[in-house]
Amino acid sequence: MASRPWLVTCTLICICRGFAGGDELPKDVAELRSRIGADLACSACAHATASLRMLLGSKVKTSMKKKDKRRAAKEALAAACEEARFPTQLATVGDEGSRRFGDLQELQQKGGSMNNLKMSPANQRDVALMCSALARHFGSDVVEQAATYEDRIGGFNLERWLCVKRLQLCEKTMMHHSYDEDDAEDETREEL
Repeated sequence: MASRPWLVTCTLICICRGFAGGDELPKDVAELRSRIGADLACSACAHATASLRMLLGSKVKTSMKKKDKRRAAKEALAAACEEARFPTQLATVGDEGSRRFGDLQELQQKGGSMNNLKMSPANQRDVALMCSALARHFGSDVVEQAATYEDRIGGFNLERWLCVKRLQLCEKTMMHHSYDEDDAEDETREEL
């Protein structure tokens, strides 16, 4: 059999690109981003992946067999996007271009500036819509990741994987900050 390194290279590029590098966003994600704005689309993606990560972490155990991990991940994926999983008092806060969703109770406890605080029942629905879109378009990838990930799946940064790298809705993570990210940011600062 002849060696075809170009085929391996092309395959890796296709796998790694996801929706990045000029590919279009899924239509429902693009429409939601257009309606609520790029800043809130990023925040909705962060909240959606946080819900999914927490639920996966509670259902998928490292000691499970891959078949059982897949089953548990599918169950978690089915439940992760229910509106009840998100704060009932979900507000938007911040100036245009840097707005984010936040639990009103947590925002009040933190104190500080709450510029342009807006409450709407649509906030919870928009986050749930983003979550459903992620589940629809990337559900099989998430299930496979959960089944094959060697460590605790709750430690896997779904937000970076989906919101930052695959969909490019965010420049960096908003909710899940891991040590790897902190180290990468430190290295970047040292290079400057």
